Amino acid sequence: MDLINLQNIEKFSEKNILVVGDLMLDKHIHGKVSRISPEAPVIVLKVEKESFNPGGAANLANNLVSLGAKVFVAGTIGDDNSGKILKNKFQKSNIDTSLILTTQKPTTQKIRGMSNQHLFRIDYEDNSPINSQEEQKILSLIKEKIQEINAIILSDYNKGTLTENLVKNIISLAKQNNKLITADCKPKNFRFYKNIDLLKPNKKEAIEMTNHENIENAGRILQEKLNTNVIITKGSEGISIFEKNNGTIYLPTNVKEVYDVAGAGDTVLATLTLSLISGYNLVESTKLANRAAEIVVGKRGVTPIKREELQNN
Repeated sequence: MDLINLQNIEKFSEKNILVVGDLMLDKHIHGKVSRISPEAPVIVLKVEKESFNPGGAANLANNLVSLGAKVFVAGTIGDDNSGKILKNKFQKSNIDTSLILTTQKPTTQKIRGMSNQHLFRIDYEDNSPINSQEEQKILSLIKEKIQEINAIILSDYNKGTLTENLVKNIISLAKQNNKLITADCKPKNFRFYKNIDLLKPNKKEAIEMTNHENIENAGRILQEKLNTNVIITKGSEGISIFEKNNGTIYLPTNVKEVYDVAGAGDTVLATLTLSLISGYNLVESTKLANRAAEIVVGKRGVTPIKREELQNN
């Protein structure tokens, strides 16, 4: 792979990563559609099976584990069945759940009806920000673990976990302890992330953050405003790298067939972060992350990247 030393990928298993963000549970209801409801002009989905998967920041944690890292997660869940299922999923993957708070808010859950295609989605969520006491509790838990970890990833889906105050305090804590800190966030909150080491928006988000359709301009604006390195993912158009004190580098994609892009952003950020703390520079790390994305979009459903796939492709 472009003369990158793949041996450093073995170092992934030596790394401890903390993921902080909006934890979600994805539920898929699979079945068949053969009739219209007599009650209303809607289809009837006859359920055959149900499946549950970690979503949002939890999917990012899943990708990191699949790549071989030891993972801690910080965030909130509700005192409900969805929260129990999600926590159980973490524990089965040996993800440390000691930094998760149980709050009055429900666990964010997205339910999708499937029958050969996506039929509908139902969301359970409360996007109100966590309160100051919960902010302080999460920050306190992170401080207790900071010496055990090599990097922090902030995964912000604008569901209320990553408040401006909490984000700024986590960035400050990471800097004080010389820990790499990277992030992916929704456009509404991008100003929270000043002085982070790396921000990874997709093309649509970067345009919305800067009001610039030209990706070259958008990337440079973000890089300068936030004093950070910026990686912009552009789907079939590849990835653009905006490195501080350096020019723009464009990496094309080699995707042959796309089945599902869901979760690809989490794969990119997980691979980028692990690569950066395993001896790769930013360009090499982005090449590895680009390859990881090419692999996962060639699979059906939200599927994490495996370390062996990255080494063998």
